[in-house]
Amino acid sequence: MNEFRLTQISDPHLARRLTKLTANFDAVSDYIDATRPDLVVNTGDLAFDAPTSPDDLEFARALHDALPVACRYLPGNHDVGDNPTQIGRRPHASCDGKTPAGLHRGIRRRPMAV
Repeated sequence: MNEFRLTQISDPHLARRLTKLTANFDAVSDYIDATRPDLVVNTGDLAFDAPTSPDDLEFARALHDALPVACRYLPGNHDVGDNPTQIGRRPHASCDGKTPAGLHRGIRRRPMAV
């Protein structure tokens, strides 16, 4: 049987203005680069305050896109708010029928070869 290696990360709370948190993520990125798991899953709060500062999520997206392996995301309250239906349109499925459309300002999923 082939081995499948997964790295799970959570709550980086990234924002351009929060350099210490970015430095923490850079250390995680170095670890991911050194260990090269098959997949990275971030289980929420990618951004510091995406509902009121969309640049936070764009910054988080750019850092995740730079990871050397495939990455998937589960949004947290810092990404979509505590009640996302009150701050925008009701979430709906994207064209693949599985992923919430846009994942609040469009964190893009990378295809994973299996």
